[in-house]
Amino acid sequence: MIRGSLKCAASALGVLLVVATSADAQFRGQVYVSGLTQPVAFIQDPGNASVQFVVEKGGTIRVVQGGTLLPVPFLDMSDAVATGGERGLLSLVFPPGAVESGRFFITFVNTDGQRAIRSPAIGRRVST
Repeated sequence: MIRGSLKCAASALGVLLVVATSADAQFRGQVYVSGLTQPVAFIQDPGNASVQFVVEKGGTIRVVQGGTLLPVPFLDMSDAVATGGERGLLSLVFPPGAVESGRFFITFVNTDGQRAIRSPAIGRRVST
């Protein structure tokens, strides 16, 4: 029984690998926006399909609207963020109800080298 299960699992894995290889061949890269510095995350605005947020390692969160990078950052934490190696502004997360509340959370490595999670109270709405 165990031998039959292993053969079945091995066959399924082989099928998945073939499908994955086939799917990879269909992906094509295309530049969506330029002018970013060390982007580490690309997050969809939960309330506006034409707006995305880009987390830059150096401490800024930039806004892309309709494929255009806006000149003013959504958030600039560069003075509070340590950079280098695996340090920097690392992520942006929108909790449930973010469109109504305007709340969001960021994860970063602070200037003391400690990982921090914050919900900045900056009075900005999530959707731009």
